[in-house]
Formats: sequence, C-alpha cells, structure tokens
Amino acid sequence: MGEYLSQFTFYDVVGYLLPGLIGLCALCLGFSAIDPNWAVPSPKNGGHWFVLVVAAYFVGHTVQGLSNRLFQRSTLRAQVARACKPAVATLVARAIEHHGIQAADNEGRFAALDALKVSFADREIFVARQGFFRGSSLSFALLGVALVGACVFRTSVEVFGLFLERALCGAAGSVAIGFAVLFFFRYRDFIRHELEYAAAEAAKEHKRGES
Repeated sequence: MGEYLSQFTFYDVVGYLLPGLIGLCALCLGFSAIDPNWAVPSPKNGGHWFVLVVAAYFVGHTVQGLSNRLFQRSTLRAQVARACKPAVATLVARAIEHHGIQAADNEGRFAALDALKVSFADREIFVARQGFFRGSSLSFALLGVALVGACVFRTSVEVFGLFLERALCGAAGSVAIGFAVLFFFRYRDFIRHELEYAAAEAAKEHKRGES
C-alpha cells in the first residue's frame, strides 16, 4: 500500500480525483432524485472523508474510461491537424523529413510526429491538463443532467446534507452543462497546444542535429 501511494502522481489528482469528485456529486444527486431515502449524508469524520475520496478516485477512473470512448482523441487530433496554421505544418514537415519520413498531408505529418515520440519537458503537463479537461467535461455533463432531472422530478433534492430547491437545481444544472461544453473545447485546445509545442521542439532538435 505504501509503495502504491509513493507512486501517486499529479495525473491521479487532476485526471482522476477532481473529475471523480464532480462525477460522484452527480451520482449522489441522481440517487437522491430517484429516491430521497437514498440521499448521501454529509461526512462526519475522517473515515467518512477517506471513503469519499477513495470513491471519487474510482469514479474518476470510470469517467475517464467513458470520456476516452466518447471523445476520441485520435479524431480530435486529426481535426486539429487539418486546421493547424501553415507555420506549424512547416515545422512538422521539417521535423519528420529530418527522420526520413514522407507524409502527404498535415494529418499524416502529425501522426508521424506522434509516432516519433519527440520528447519535451512539459509533455506530462499537457497530458494531465488534457485528462483534467476531458474528464471534467463528462463529469459536468453528468452533473448537469442530474441537476436538471432533480429540477424536473423533485421540488428539492439532498446531497451531502445540503438541500437544493428546484429553482437552484435548474440554474446550477444549466451552469454545469455550460462548463461541460467549455471544458470540452479546452480539451481540444490543449490537443492543439501539445501538437504545436511538439512541432516546435522537433524543429529545435532538427536544428541541433544540423549544427
């Protein structure tokens, strides 16, 4: 157990735990909207908080698995590659030609660049942010659906000891769905940022090889 905790990474927090907390709230709201007797009470002690955090972590894994299926990264990468700036496309072309690879279009060039696994120091940060925005987008969507459902079918709903009236559920549900859309676009943006950064680093590597 101690060895596992020592390998706990930044991605575990931003990729699993934080989206998982939002997803867990959506799950608890859904249970309470179905039957008020299933309402989850507020945590009373450290043991309760520990169970809550562990549950959120595992819900986060589920959310990431679902979001990976729904938001196909390869499809988004292809869309970003087709829409990339000419200057970025030129950097990518130079980078892969340095390795003797030919590709006919931007999509193929970016795929080749990714296959080369060009390393750069901030790659883990990009991956973590992509995971955070991808997972949070789905979690907020689930939260929005749960809140809107509570607004439609209940006059009030309880979650972690808090009672939310119908009007508040409707307003919060609309905001949550808005966050879901915003976070999805941020996920797509960070795919573009990663490609552009990788292209720039590949170009630097190419120049160092020439010198």
